Amino acid sequence: MADIQQISEARDIAEREVARTLRREKVSRSIRYVILLFVGLLMLYPLWWALGIQLPMWGVVTVPIVLWMLVNRGHLVMPPGYGVLFLFLAWVLLSATMIDTARHGAAYLLRLALYAAVIAIALLVWNALEAGVSQRRVVS
Repeated sequence: MADIQQISEARDIAEREVARTLRREKVSRSIRYVILLFVGLLMLYPLWWALGIQLPMWGVVTVPIVLWMLVNRGHLVMPPGYGVLFLFLAWVLLSATMIDTARHGAAYLLRLALYAAVIAIALLVWNALEAGVSQRRVVS
């Protein structure tokens, strides 16, 4: 009877260890994809600069980041105080009513894309920290 109990305990320990290893692999794989994405973006930055599209490109880059977060993360954790940022974003959206020319509309959309990029990258970093990634790894 004691052997069965020891085998059961050993199996539980092994299952926990396997689950922990799988979780670590998933986090590691996710971090690798994010690092590769940012390295690729930085490597292409001189090309963007030469083409004159370095600022609008951040809005385009945000789309895969947001899609990756929505697909690979079961839930997104919002940092404390993010409500203020969303109030600011609502104010920015409300200010669109003052656009009177196409040039102003283009400038507005560029700024809106940059705000969205900042929000998405901040969410990515916050959720990486919540997932257990060390601050040193996120910053470096």
